[in-house]
Amino acid sequence: MVLAQAFCAAMNAIAWPGRIEEITGGTPPERISVAAGSPLLTLRDPKTESEA
Repeated sequence: MVLAQAFCAAMNAIAWPGRIEEITGGTPPERISVAAGSPLLTLRDPKTESEA
């Protein structure tokens, strides 16, 4: 699943509480699950340098 699809799945889950969406996608940094990290990666500006 591309990151944009993961973001849409996350937004659908937020819009309809109790709805279960499968989220896969990019590899987030350590200690962040794929379900949480995939939508975060879609919001990150690729030109912004990470301080981690």
